[in-house]
Amino acid sequence: MQMGTILDLTMGAFRPVQSKRAASSEPPVPLLDRQRLEQELRAVRRKELELMRAIVVADHPQLGEALTVLETHMQRVVSAQQQLAEGLSESDRRRHAELTELMNGLKQQRADLNLEIEAHECELRALGEERSQRLQFAEREALHALATAHQEHERSLLSAGANLEVLLPGLLALLATAQADDERLSELVLDEELELSDRNIRFSSPPALP
Repeated sequence: MQMGTILDLTMGAFRPVQSKRAASSEPPVPLLDRQRLEQELRAVRRKELELMRAIVVADHPQLGEALTVLETHMQRVVSAQQQLAEGLSESDRRRHAELTELMNGLKQQRADLNLEIEAHECELRALGEERSQRLQFAEREALHALATAHQEHERSLLSAGANLEVLLPGLLALLATAQADDERLSELVLDEELELSDRNIRFSSPPALP
């Protein structure tokens, strides 16, 4: 067989021998010819490997079965690795694309729903807070008006010996609540005044010397 490179097969190695044709100044081998030569080279190497194994088995017959078993397992490993490298099958890739598109749509719907739910929750909280603040203010005003009215009529009620707990059950408890609310408001006002005063002092104080 004439080739650009003649392979001299030995027991375990190749020795390329340059032919006269290869040494001549001929143009480069076309791509198709190169591919054919590479295929022939791989075939020669496979043949060499087979011959090497045959020689080993001829010298050691007991190794024939072991080499065959090991080669079978190696082929299985290589096959599994090739399949892993290929990744998903064609049907799996199509299903993956379908599921990805479906999941993207569902995620967008979920994001829209979350925004809508958050908006409704904010509205509900605002409604509850507004109503609570309005009722607390009405309660405070009513307690203050009750306490003021009691102070205005307290002397006449005492002089007449009227038992307010009997005549107006729950009045004393409401008056106590009004007093506690006034005290709490007074403490809040005092705390705010102290905080404002402390802030003014800090801002007006000259910076400390280094």
